[in-house]
Amino acid sequence: MTTMQAVALAEALGTLKDVAGGLLCQPRFNDLHYPNAAGDVLSRLQDEIAAMADEAMRLAAISQPHDRYDRLFWAEAMIRDAASRAERVEDIAEFAQSLVTRRS
Repeated sequence: MTTMQAVALAEALGTLKDVAGGLLCQPRFNDLHYPNAAGDVLSRLQDEIAAMADEAMRLAAISQPHDRYDRLFWAEAMIRDAASRAERVEDIAEFAQSLVTRRS
């Protein structure tokens, strides 16, 4: 899978995750006050889709870009991957600074 394909896959999976999230806004209980079983299934599905999107972005970040367009998608993947793993805002700022330093 090329870098561009991996980023596109992550984007598509992210959209699908958002759709599942929208469906999860539906009532958790039916009119008889029984739990909505679909909510549990959708919640697990949303988590699985998010994990696949993260993995696609991780693969894009470690791939070797071959041309200008691949490098653009690769840079996006690296930034997103680093941001998703960051536990503090400072971690993201340090990573962004390292990108600026590499270019100089």
